[in-house]
Parts: sequence; C-alpha cells; structure tokens
Amino acid sequence: MSNRNILQALQSAGGAGGAGLDVDEVFSTHLYKGGTNSNTITNGLDLDGEGGLVWIKNRGSTQNNWLLSEDLGSNHPLSSNFNKGTSGNVSSYFGSSPLYTFNNNGFTTAAMSQLQTTNNKYVSWSFRKAKNFFDIVTYTGNGQTNRQISHNLGSVPGFMLVKRTDGIKDWAVYHRARGATEYGTLNTTEVFYDNNTWWQDTAPTSTNFTVGNSAFTNGNGQTYVAFIWAHHDQNGTFGPEANQDIIHCGSYDGNGSTTGPIISINTGFEPQWLLMKSNSESGSWFLFDVMRGIETGYKDAIQYAESAYADETGYEVLDVNSNGFQLKYGGSNLNGSNGSYIYVAIKRGSLFTPEDATKVFSANITTNSSNTHNLGFVPDMNINTPTTGSNNRYIIPRITGHKYLATESTAAETTISHGTFEMWDDNSGTIDLDAAWWGGTANIVSWTWKRAPGYFDVVCFNGTGNARNVTHNLGVAPEMIWIKGRSTADNWGVWHKGLSDNAYLMLNQYSGETTNANIFPATDPTASVFSVGQDGSVNDSNNPMIAYLFATCPGVSKVGSYTGNGTNQNIECGFSSGARFVLTKNINNSVGNWSVWDTARGLTASPNSYWIRLNGTNAHNNSYDWLEPYSGGFKVLYGGNANSPNNNGENYIFYAIA
Repeated sequence: MSNRNILQALQSAGGAGGAGLDVDEVFSTHLYKGGTNSNTITNGLDLDGEGGLVWIKNRGSTQNNWLLSEDLGSNHPLSSNFNKGTSGNVSSYFGSSPLYTFNNNGFTTAAMSQLQTTNNKYVSWSFRKAKNFFDIVTYTGNGQTNRQISHNLGSVPGFMLVKRTDGIKDWAVYHRARGATEYGTLNTTEVFYDNNTWWQDTAPTSTNFTVGNSAFTNGNGQTYVAFIWAHHDQNGTFGPEANQDIIHCGSYDGNGSTTGPIISINTGFEPQWLLMKSNSESGSWFLFDVMRGIETGYKDAIQYAESAYADETGYEVLDVNSNGFQLKYGGSNLNGSNGSYIYVAIKRGSLFTPEDATKVFSANITTNSSNTHNLGFVPDMNINTPTTGSNNRYIIPRITGHKYLATESTAAETTISHGTFEMWDDNSGTIDLDAAWWGGTANIVSWTWKRAPGYFDVVCFNGTGNARNVTHNLGVAPEMIWIKGRSTADNWGVWHKGLSDNAYLMLNQYSGETTNANIFPATDPTASVFSVGQDGSVNDSNNPMIAYLFATCPGVSKVGSYTGNGTNQNIECGFSSGARFVLTKNINNSVGNWSVWDTARGLTASPNSYWIRLNGTNAHNNSYDWLEPYSGGFKVLYGGNANSPNNNGENYIFYAIA
C-alpha cells in the first residue's frame, strides 16, 4: 500500500494524521473525441460508488450543455442552457435507451450524437460527491415558505444550482457573494435579482439550505434536484495533511483594464476550472478550464453555460497564476469599470507528491505514421525534436498553450495558430505532434512532464527589472530552475543547487558556470519562492517570463552533482530500476553540452547509448560509450572528450528521472 493510501486509510479509521482526498479524486476535466460506438471515459473518479455529476459539451459544434447524474436516472439529462425538465430533454434529443453509465473510474456514454458525434471534440467536467466539496440532493416541493432541505456536504455551501426536473422552469442559482436575498438563473444572461421566495432570505448551513414557496425552488408536488458546491477559506480538508483548500466561491470588482484586478484566492491556489458571471449587468456564464486552454499570454477557450455555442477562442481573457488569476480583458462581461462579478474556482493539479515516475514522465520515439502517444497522465510540458538532421529543440508548456520556445535558441517564443495541430486539446492523457508540426512523423523524440508537488512546476511571471522573489507551487525548494524571457531575444538562465554562489549557466550554450549576482542572487529558493536578480535574461522589465522548476522526488527524480573520475562510476539516484531520462552538464569545461540520454532511444550497455544535446541542433549519435544503465540511477564511463560526462576531476550537474 502506498504512503498516500495508508494515510487515507488512517483517516477513514479515525486515526491521527490522516490524509484527505486529492483534487483529481473528486474533479476532472477530460477531453475526448466522439465515435460511432459507446465511449468509456477513464478519469479516475469513482462516480458509480460515490455518485456525482458529469457535465458534457461539444466543443466544435452548436450542441447543448448536458448534465448527467444517476440521481436523475440514466436517461434523464438536464441542460444548463434550457429551462426544460428531464422528460422534455429526452423527448426532444434522446430516445428511451440509457444515455450513460457511471463507472468506478469514470463513465461511459452511449452512441448518441448529443454526447459523442463522430470525430467531434468534447469536454467533460466531472464532480464526484465528497464531503466539503460537492453534493446532490433531490426532493419534492411542498409550496410552503421557510422550508429546510437537508444535504450531506458537511460544510456551508458556496454555490448551488436548483432545477425543477418534471417541468419547465429556469435554473435557480445561489452564490455566497450575492447572499440568500438574491437569485440568478443559469440558463439566461440576466442579472441577480432580489426575491425572498426563492431562498427565503436565509443563508444555507452545513446541514441544510432553505427555500421559499417559489415554483423555481419549491412548487407543490414538483420534483427538484440541487447541485451543491462547497466554499473553502482556510477550511479545506484535502491533501496529505487534510487541510488544503480546493474550491473557492468569490467575487471581485472590475476596472475595465487589460491589466485587470488580480483575484487573490485566500489559500493561494492556481485554478484549473472557473465559472464566472457579472452580477451587476446582464452577461454570460463563462466557463474556462486549463485542458481546453487558459493560455498565459494568448487566447483562451471559452464556453458558456447558458448557450449551445462551440468553443470561442478569439480572445485573451485571463491568465492564471500561483495564487489566483488576472483579467486580461476590459469588457463589461467580465471586467467592466465599476462592475461586480462572481466566480467559482477549482484548484489545479494533484496535492500529493508522486510515487511512480511513469505517472509524471514519459519518453517516446516515433518511427511510424503517427506521432500521438498515450501517456497515462495529463501532460503539462513537452520537449521534442527529430533525432536525425539539424533541428530545433522545442519546449512547449500547457500554461502558454500555443506558444513555444527552443532550448538551444535565444529567440522569443513563437505562436502556433489554433487548429494547426492538437498537441494539448485532442484527448486527455495524450500528446499529439502530428505531421503538421515537423512536416512528418518519423524519428521524433518526445519527453513529457506532468506538474506535481515535490517534482516539477511551471511558473509564468512578469519581469520587473528589479531583484525580487517569484512565488511557485512546487511545494518544496526547487533544485534546478530554467528561466527564459518570452517576448525578447535573450539567453536562458539556469540555476542549479550544484553551482557556486551567484553562479549561473545558460541552457542554450555549452559554457561553464559564470558568476553574476544580477542573474541569480546568493539566496536559496524556498518551498514557496525563488529569487531572481535584475538581469533581463531572468527578470526583463515589463516583459513576460517563464520558469521551469525541478526537484528531487524520492524514487521518481533526482537533481544532483558529481565529480568525474575518468574511468567508471555509478551515480546514485535512489531508483530501483534505473533511470529512463538523464541530463548532464559539465560546469567547469567551457565546451560542455547539455546532454540527454533516455530509454526511448536506447539507454543500454551495448550498443552504445544515444545522446542528444539541448543546446544545439545536431542529430543524436552513439559514437561513444559514455553512459549506461545502473539500477540505482545511471553509470558514467570514461572521459577524454569535452562532451564526456566523466572527465577526471571535472564537476558535473545532472537531472535524472526513474
């Protein structure tokens, strides 16, 4: 049993020090393509045993939002953009056959066009029932005032949707920022209104919510469903210590600026899903998620809860950051001057340190007509290059979506137009570099990382030109950092714990360590911040920057250093089955490359292992027997060459993944 499962078992048994659930055990944004047969979506949520809600939307065509729950029945969906009940939706769009089944690790949709038109792209947002996160209640109205409806959320709701299921009525919305004196309607663009018959002007509690005699929430003899979300403000019960917040229902005032107000979520988490609405004027219910794309410095993918429209991708609306999000759009729908707005945000990423490297890293090589790889995890960063010829080393993070840099180049980032290829937004758990990317699919090596606590993180920040600290979500002190200006031509700045004080390297060059306190001050990073100086390569004034943070994660990854001995030596990493990826750099020699070995291209004792450099465009080669497998990490062999990873008396830094 893993450490995480032991902690959760202790908690279930009432033991001290128990762990809470993870974000990815109660919420999932999963992308998929429709087909002609039933489609099983594996998202890791136990929807069968625990129950929950699945919200599905066709991304490329005008089709309705469909909300599915076993509390409604397997052939009784609701639509957020309709006021119809379940029977009205079935008669208009579906037959009498079951539409879906919930499974212990996801759900299965039937072969019905509203849920999976062949080759159409879909997004599914799944919410599993869990204490202090999400609950579903069904009830029959009695037409009386001041009626209390019990729920099992276990905390005070922050956001509720109530819908009559046996007839036509608008969706009733409660949001804590508007209070129980007001209601909204999810299927319209209307503002919130004051009416005491909907929520009886009574705030919900940790055990119940109150309805009046309105037919929208409590008509006599009419049936209803309530979807109920928690609000966390330093009272979350998730993660290793069962004390982390994962959902926040908040509000903000707009300023009409494209550098709009920064929305600070009290717990400091980075959102992966947002539902937003103006409450001062009519406007849409905006839906954003990082899977379809909340792209820092580029256009975002927008959906609307009250509309059947396809994804809209023509606007840069917002950026996420380590503790919230910032509006990049000055329109009245989301950021009007003197406007007021509400939102629901769910935290990005796992809360637990990974224990299995295959769940957070993959090395792949393509030799056939397809360059799509099933990873088994949601990818957050990829480096790819052909192994033959002279080519760039492209590095692409999900957080910037359709923008990429090259590790061997000083050039500013380049934008990939939407639709050129489907690297991030095709199917969840895959990486897709089709023929449109390299003009072919043969001999492409691809290394892919997932962000996870204690292992790897990506941070976008704006440079100031003044020495400063930058916040991150790695959860431990990073041991290696790569930084690059996104809009300017400049070197990559690299800090590594194995360097001297005030020293730095450049990822795009083979030179050894150089001392410059204006790049990396002699201040070690912490579990929450890292320090940069005033130099433009790491902190260019008024320009966007990106940082990649790496750490030692026991049994998964190792950031370290060693001194070459010129013969053979085993480099211990704490692995049990050797390294699948190794990056080495000579920090003394003025011509030492950033050299990469991996098992996808063959990390072997015989024939020689292939290596390829990140700081150059050369093809990979195996002319020398420089690095071989070793169960505890990797083995470096003889030196005698500037590019060797084991020259006698010279110092090396490395990064390895099991």
